[in-house]
Amino acid sequence: MFSKIQNGRLVIDRRDVIRGGLAAGAAAFLPAGLAHAKGEAPIGQTETIELGDASSVDVSALNPGELAVIMMNGTFVGILRRTEDQQNAAAAVEGALSGETDADRTVDAEYLVAELKCLHRGCYVAYTGESDRTFVCPCHRTSFDAAGRVISGKTSRSLPFIGHTIENGVVSFAEG
Repeated sequence: MFSKIQNGRLVIDRRDVIRGGLAAGAAAFLPAGLAHAKGEAPIGQTETIELGDASSVDVSALNPGELAVIMMNGTFVGILRRTEDQQNAAAAVEGALSGETDADRTVDAEYLVAELKCLHRGCYVAYTGESDRTFVCPCHRTSFDAAGRVISGKTSRSLPFIGHTIENGVVSFAEG
């Protein structure tokens, strides 16, 4: 892994993003439901990185449409740099079962930061990269949009929001 902690900040290296993308692409060729059938870990991300002692992550190396997954406090947190299509789809409130707006779910329109766990049975979701159906729970096929809101499925609860701030591509997590 090339990513490292500098001055208390996790800096994601471009080589990790590319390597993780290749691994996720290879996993796409497995029969549906075979890999991660029980949602034990998120799939489709570009990389999973331990946050360690860092309190912030530099995700400026992510291209639009790429997802980095950070292992934080024993759970997987996704940081998605949303494409313009994903941002536009998320801005449309229509279809979200929770009734939340995109502004309720994001700090910066370019990024979604959320725990990648479906609250129906606690399975980790898969990233599809699509604009309107961005995440899917492999356990019961619940679909979430690019704001992490439920658009169809067994639950009406969105992917859990993670307290954070964003400045110049650096995501800093709230204490506690």
